[in-house]
Amino acid sequence: MLKKIKSLQELVQDSINKGATSVEEVHRTIASMPFDQLEKIAVLETSSQKARKLTDESIGAVYETIRTLNDRAGKIARDLLDKLDQTAPAHSGGRGRVSAKTAPGRRKKGTKKKL
Repeated sequence: MLKKIKSLQELVQDSINKGATSVEEVHRTIASMPFDQLEKIAVLETSSQKARKLTDESIGAVYETIRTLNDRAGKIARDLLDKLDQTAPAHSGGRGRVSAKTAPGRRKKGTKKKL
């Protein structure tokens, strides 16, 4: 079960990274359209080029931040899953099973449930 969760975590992380890259490409394409037209006007060419550069840098920074956060979240998830894997009881010989006597939430005889 834990292997499936780890595989799912990797799949989700990879999908987010690829999705961010795809959206970034579309964003850059759409953002470049007005600059393409403005740069055809001689008096606006230099200003438009500067604005395009600033826009490209901003777009790049936003999507790089998304990928960085995704990578960090993935590392946290992997670390937690590894800890869970290390503390999980073995599945042989009935070890690691919780009995009715020791089950979490089980009250001792004569005690009432607090509201």
